[in-house]
Amino acid sequence: MASQTSTRSGGFGLSGLFGFISERRPGVKGQQARIRNRVKRVPGLPKGSVSVELWEGVVMLKGEVPSAELRDEVERAAATLYPAQRINNFLRVLPSAGSASS
Repeated sequence: MASQTSTRSGGFGLSGLFGFISERRPGVKGQQARIRNRVKRVPGLPKGSVSVELWEGVVMLKGEVPSAELRDEVERAAATLYPAQRINNFLRVLPSAGSASS
């Protein structure tokens, strides 16, 4: 007779640990995707310039944007979907072409 295999991993291996975490926090990936999609719709934001990560209830914004105003707008966009939570804005404002010294 063939033995049946379980879909849950047992023991204390990493796959068992991560399976346990994802079972207890099922909406994290969906919430991160919603925030990412909202941020991508910010007018004037260059495609692929910002990454969004959600870890332990903290939203982290990383990347480069052309202006401080756009940096703030990206943070506001993330906050509309994740209110009253912590948002770490690590977005770097790129120097403008006119401010480069010759």
